[in-house]
Amino acid sequence: MGKQSRLRTKKDQGRRPAILFAILLLASVAVAWYYIDFPQFFRQVRAFFDVAEKSMDVGSDTRGIIYDRNFKELAVSLERVSVIARMREISSLAETAAQLSSVLRIDSQQILERLRDDSPRTWVVQNITRQQEEAVRRLKIPGIFLTKERARFYPQEEMAAHLIGFAENDIGLSGIEYYYDSLLSRHSAVKEENVGHLRGFPHLVLTIDLKIQGILESLIASLVARQPGSRAGAYLMEAGSGSIIASVQYPSYNPNNYREYPAQTLSNLFLEPVLLPVGIRRFLRDASLLNTHYEANGAQLPWSLVSQDESLGSQVRLWDRIGLNEPMPPEFIEDSQMRTATGGEHEITAGSVEAFDTIPEFLTPLQLLTAVTCLVNSGEKVRAQAVAHLVDPETKKEYPLPGRKEGLANQQTVADQTSREIVRLLAAQSQKGKIDTISFELENLIATDNRSMWDIRRHRLLLSVVPSLHPELVLAVLLETPAIQARGEKTEELDLAAAVDGVIQRISALQQVGMTVSDVVSPGERKKVNYTGSPDDNVQEGRIRVSTLAEEGKVFTMPDLKGMSLRKALRELGRADVRIRIVGTGKVTGQDPKPGEVVAKNGECVLFLQKEEDIQVKRLEKRESMLESHQ
Repeated sequence: MGKQSRLRTKKDQGRRPAILFAILLLASVAVAWYYIDFPQFFRQVRAFFDVAEKSMDVGSDTRGIIYDRNFKELAVSLERVSVIARMREISSLAETAAQLSSVLRIDSQQILERLRDDSPRTWVVQNITRQQEEAVRRLKIPGIFLTKERARFYPQEEMAAHLIGFAENDIGLSGIEYYYDSLLSRHSAVKEENVGHLRGFPHLVLTIDLKIQGILESLIASLVARQPGSRAGAYLMEAGSGSIIASVQYPSYNPNNYREYPAQTLSNLFLEPVLLPVGIRRFLRDASLLNTHYEANGAQLPWSLVSQDESLGSQVRLWDRIGLNEPMPPEFIEDSQMRTATGGEHEITAGSVEAFDTIPEFLTPLQLLTAVTCLVNSGEKVRAQAVAHLVDPETKKEYPLPGRKEGLANQQTVADQTSREIVRLLAAQSQKGKIDTISFELENLIATDNRSMWDIRRHRLLLSVVPSLHPELVLAVLLETPAIQARGEKTEELDLAAAVDGVIQRISALQQVGMTVSDVVSPGERKKVNYTGSPDDNVQEGRIRVSTLAEEGKVFTMPDLKGMSLRKALRELGRADVRIRIVGTGKVTGQDPKPGEVVAKNGECVLFLQKEEDIQVKRLEKRESMLESHQ
């Protein structure tokens, strides 16, 4: 047998690695095909390129829209047209400035100064109108060009500006715009379920209600008008969910030109730690005593009979549950602008200093509002939140926010019995309002060390619980005024609780029906905020205009609304153009006209409401009276 050639042996040895590599590659592909969902992978790749294609399209939005809870626009991306100049192509600067001045309505000398810039390309004017754009185009001036870009626009201007924040060059710089920047602009890949497949740039729907926002804006404006040099703010929280319904601050700013404002005006008053009044710290201490007693005995005594023996361990655990030791919710944190308590603030007191154990000395107003809400809302754990959900811009479907921790409804901060007793404790120290509200008002004098001198200011803090028996809303109002007024300035002492009580009924009514009724009508009010409550203190009554879906001239047959919730009843009446008068609160127990009767267009329908517990009490009293009559 002849010997195998050495050359052939080397060739066979060279093929073996290639064969082994091919086998390993096939095996890897088989394993990947088995474990990886390739159809889903290809769909994600396609969605990525669709988003990239939209971002390169000049005519499309480059950032999602921000709405209030009734889908009124708070932040949108609009096309902005600007005029630029290429200096080498301009023959006469003076003649060019004169021509542009005639159509842009800007002083020619001002335009000439911009044209004398040394740079080869100069911005002459930004954000011109459509008429100005057409006029500049008709002039056909050599060296003058029009450029288009997408710019962020805030149609509500100063309303809720500190919560919404602002963006520039498609980058969020403050507030909601900053925290949700990656979602609004899709700068980074979003992998969370229900979000990664969204086409384009998802819209955000906030929990803010512009009607209620407008009422509180007017309230705060009236407060600071009587107190020169003041800062003031108000946050309204839904007790059951922690949703922020309104966010007001004065002085505010217009995010469309935020660069014109100082840093202090841009900072959020409700995110700045403040020195708590002694009365607030006493309330928190007494609430912790009630909680300690219940944890030790399994039953709740009235607040006036509870022992003063405190358990520091129980106290610290309570602070953790109501969020005093938790970091600020991320959507409320500004871009490295949040101030921290430094100890430069001191409270001016006349009496001896009390010991408050582990009770915090400094809290942000938002932390305090959240903590009080957790204590009075039957002990349900809530966190402050300003964003309700996402909306797909193409399908208009709503999706939950990615990464938001759910399940807070199953967490209790205090027992239900303890929460009810805390409400009684708060009511004993508060003023009562017209519609079963309680307003807890406190104040303190704060001296701040500003290096060369002390700045002394008066801080007034008010917490309103609406209603007191079963809280649905909690309002916090903060008013900072100079303790010493400048010479010549006149201030008017105001009743803060009375001012708040004057608007709380309208706010409560709007909150009750605001997510169902499209418009609320009242004579003499602006359409923007146009609800007026009944002047009768004993009857909660309002006149509400329900949106029409019926044709003109048609009559409407009254359905049977008895036993329905107010929201469901209004939804049933949404098919008719009628005026609704509401008497009471709770479920529908009666109506006029009766079921089956015909109501003409613009006719009036009265809904009589009553709470379930009130009905049960009346039934029990009726049974007792019947038993007594038989005896």
